[in-house]
Amino acid sequence: MMHMAALSKTPTIGLFGPTNDKIYFPEIFDHCHLVRSSESYESLISKTQNFTLNNCLMNDVSYNQVENKIIEILNDQNF
Repeated sequence: MMHMAALSKTPTIGLFGPTNDKIYFPEIFDHCHLVRSSESYESLISKTQNFTLNNCLMNDVSYNQVENKIIEILNDQNF
């Protein structure tokens, strides 16, 4: 979905935790924005060996991070 939005020139926010944003984030577009966990990809991926449904690897991506990114995007576009 993120890549489809990026291709349609829709302002897009990619949320990344245990996924390598250096490979999958469409950074070639100015309208795409990244929010990722404070923990590195390498650190998160090492935890997948003991992954359970109670061990979410996206907990470090907060609502406030996403909200702040949305506000930043809207301010940049003078909304």
